[in-house]
Amino acid sequence: MLRRALLLTASVIRPAAGFQKSFKHTSTVLRKAGGGLNGDFADKSSFHTSTVLSEAKGGLDGDFADDKAAVDDLIKRWSASKDGTFFEENGTADFQFVRPSGNPLSKSDYKAFVGGDVKITDIEMVKVNKVDVGADMAFACVTQSATFTYQGEPNDDVFVVSLVMKKVEGKWFVSWCHRSSGRKPDEDKPVFVFA
Repeated sequence: MLRRALLLTASVIRPAAGFQKSFKHTSTVLRKAGGGLNGDFADKSSFHTSTVLSEAKGGLDGDFADDKAAVDDLIKRWSASKDGTFFEENGTADFQFVRPSGNPLSKSDYKAFVGGDVKITDIEMVKVNKVDVGADMAFACVTQSATFTYQGEPNDDVFVVSLVMKKVEGKWFVSWCHRSSGRKPDEDKPVFVFA
């Protein structure tokens, strides 16, 4: 039953307290032992906490620098792609792209969409707002700009994209991509503040 099998993290790394200082970034992730898909998290005793290490400078069970470099490379290659084929080789089997309208596209739908209704003439990375890399999952938030046509209508947008990446059999893939609505290039750029 899904209620009993809910895991909010697939990878658990438990560093000794003394080793935590050697890492640039740590975050606490909760793993639910049982019950509660609908927000029933009142019973704190049913949680186990673990620390997932990201952006490691050295390592307990290995160096995350290679993973960070691989994720950065994946983001760089994706951010320059114009023809819709990138996710064919670099997306997970269950990959989804969520359009600004909220409508999701699979890998094959995305390729048809970018090769059909959308024609990208120019795209560039404006800023990498955040990248967080764990043992087998990563998250990125980036700001991009693009010149394209949608159903023949010219567009020149600045927009934000959230990416979730998974490491599968030693290789990083994009699993989820969510694009915001665009704003004109002369409008204020989005500003992210991370505590």
